[in-house]
Amino acid sequence: MVVSFIVYAILIGGLIGYLIFTRKFINKRIHEAIEALGGEIDYVTRLSFRDRIYVVEYHVGEQKATKTVKFLFGLDDVWY
Repeated sequence: MVVSFIVYAILIGGLIGYLIFTRKFINKRIHEAIEALGGEIDYVTRLSFRDRIYVVEYHVGEQKATKTVKFLFGLDDVWY
């Protein structure tokens, strides 16, 4: 009984750690890409948790733009 509780605690802790790591990683990649364009981010909306698809609203100067990005870990990100 105690062993199963410990196993569940380790699994839940690992999942939470994974989610925190991926969120920080994705936010960093989005900010780097938009700053390379010379823009500032307005909103980031997650469309799909499983497929890691995000909609990024940003502006460069006075011009607003929207892009969709799909993150493929280990590969290049796909921006639409």
